[in-house]
Amino acid sequence: LAEFVRYFVEGDGQLWERQALCKARVVYGSPRAARAATAAVGKAAFARRWRRRDADEIRQMRRRLEETAEQGDVKRGRGGMVDVEFLVQMGQLRYARNNPAVRQSNTLEAFDALHAAECLAEDDHRFFRDAYRLLRRIEGRLRLMSPTARDQLPDDPTELAKLAHLLDDSEADRLLADLERTMEEVRRRFDRVFDEAGTG
Repeated sequence: LAEFVRYFVEGDGQLWERQALCKARVVYGSPRAARAATAAVGKAAFARRWRRRDADEIRQMRRRLEETAEQGDVKRGRGGMVDVEFLVQMGQLRYARNNPAVRQSNTLEAFDALHAAECLAEDDHRFFRDAYRLLRRIEGRLRLMSPTARDQLPDDPTELAKLAHLLDDSEADRLLADLERTMEEVRRRFDRVFDEAGTG
């Protein structure tokens, strides 16, 4: 653990590695080992000061992931789950150094903690929670329909109708329109928050 912390604290750790540590959690071990591991992750992820250019670097990483997404990808596509996850991780890297309460590995719990710490506006908090839940519900139903579907909306109208039914929506077209509006709004707010946090 000491070498793990040294790697990050002395400057060798990359921003994307620190970002990934925001989701780290202990899954097995004694309480003593869990405390030690959690403390090490906290130092590794959050000891370095936030730099405004970090927001721009995280947004560039997000855009690279988006380039590999196919049309209809609710996870990596524009306005998808990765937008929401990167936004909350950016907030954690920005504020958790001075506010350990926002160090939550669960995305929804991290949103709540950022809001409680007054690091995220009420309207954004509510919108991003609702959008993330919707995207996760769709992802879950896609995986029920096909273990190989992953995060991709089906092209076939019959499969889209099945998806709408599983989501308690009677019309696939309405589901797609609602999803498109939600993902566009996710991206609009994502860009605004990142503009405020970075160099623009």
